[in-house]
Amino acid sequence: MRASILSYFLFADFYPKLGNAIASVVEAIPRGGVLIFLPSYSFLRKCIKSWNPQASRWSSHDDEGVDSDIWFRFLRSKGTVVVEPTGSQADFEAAKERFSQSICRDGKAVLLAVFRGKMSEGISFNDDNARAVICVGLPLPNSFDRSITAKKSYNDEQRKLRHKTSLLPGSEWYSQQAYRAIAQALGRCIRHAGDYGTVVLMDSRHCDDGAPTDGLCRQHCNLPKWMRYSVRNLTMSTSRMPVPGNPPIYGGYAGLASELGEFFTSAKTFSDAVVAKFQKEFAQAQAPERHAQHSFNRTTGEWSSKPLPSLTVKKE
Repeated sequence: MRASILSYFLFADFYPKLGNAIASVVEAIPRGGVLIFLPSYSFLRKCIKSWNPQASRWSSHDDEGVDSDIWFRFLRSKGTVVVEPTGSQADFEAAKERFSQSICRDGKAVLLAVFRGKMSEGISFNDDNARAVICVGLPLPNSFDRSITAKKSYNDEQRKLRHKTSLLPGSEWYSQQAYRAIAQALGRCIRHAGDYGTVVLMDSRHCDDGAPTDGLCRQHCNLPKWMRYSVRNLTMSTSRMPVPGNPPIYGGYAGLASELGEFFTSAKTFSDAVVAKFQKEFAQAQAPERHAQHSFNRTTGEWSSKPLPSLTVKKE
């Protein structure tokens, strides 16, 4: 009984601390939408119950463990908080439309969603729709699910009995599923060459363990290639000691806010330059099309072009 009570208080304290950590990151994003992905719908419901005083009033329980300041910080920073629904397709479309309208109207919003949900796969949150993606935890599949245990056993059996080394060991395959879900969520942010944003992996299991293999921490090898070498640890320490790999971000969330401020200032300037360059190159590529006529020679297999005849208008 004592262990159960202790566990209850630990989890009651966990959700407010997690919410305050996320709110600190959200407040450091100067503009655009922030996507927050959580491991499961049950986890999402517990977070909302803890952070949103209105949600706690709908519950049969008291407001114990509810930190209303977290939800207020979300609203004060981004104006609108949209929660991924679990109902019909119509509910999903309404939530997506509400998020898009908030971005168009105010240029900012917060979206609370889950890994492997509709919001994390197949939807493009380009430009201001997602200037930050916050991934909470490792979305490991349910280890008690029969299909999961069967797949793990199958891989181990095939490797042992049939020497199929092309198959991953069951434990590695299981871990890989979590990183695939994370990769899908992270892919919502950067959608074209001129796009930019920041990614926050909120779990100590993503931290550099200081023992790189081929220049990479073992955990970072599981991340998408485009971000593997850019991951930096967040440390509460202010002493800048030399460490292997990328330098950490010092000073906790205050230090992170300062880093993000510098990043978004320079990123917008760089993005504008990239977009302007592409627009210029596109205009130059289109220019010959308006003044040349292209033809294909079936004998030589080559294309040729000649200027179009000029149009003259005779005046009577």
